[in-house]
Amino acid sequence: MFGYNGKLLLVNLTTQESYWEPLSDTVLRDFIGGIGLGTYLLYNYCPTNAEPLGPDNPLIFIASPLVGSRLTTSSKFAVVTKSPLTGFIGDSLSSSFLALELKKTGCDALVIIGKSTFPTL
Repeated sequence: MFGYNGKLLLVNLTTQESYWEPLSDTVLRDFIGGIGLGTYLLYNYCPTNAEPLGPDNPLIFIASPLVGSRLTTSSKFAVVTKSPLTGFIGDSLSSSFLALELKKTGCDALVIIGKSTFPTL
């Protein structure tokens, strides 16, 4: 599907593993943009009873489907997680090189889960 790479990178800090997961065209069509796709991924990767500041709460970075196009101000990305303030969805939008670099890796989203017992790179 145009504007998407069709996969995400899942990084598990607890097990020190990372792997690619596919994103179907149906999901990418139904949940458009950073916040839409981020909400879908939060629903799938965040357990219902997860503490907002706990290791079960994922931190999700999603690049807009327009990243890399010639459209001005299109280098947007969204960050989605369970909000510590409300316990519901917490989202934020930003513009920077992160959006383009994320797309260059070949993924549409980066999902970080778990908790490392030591500092990692």
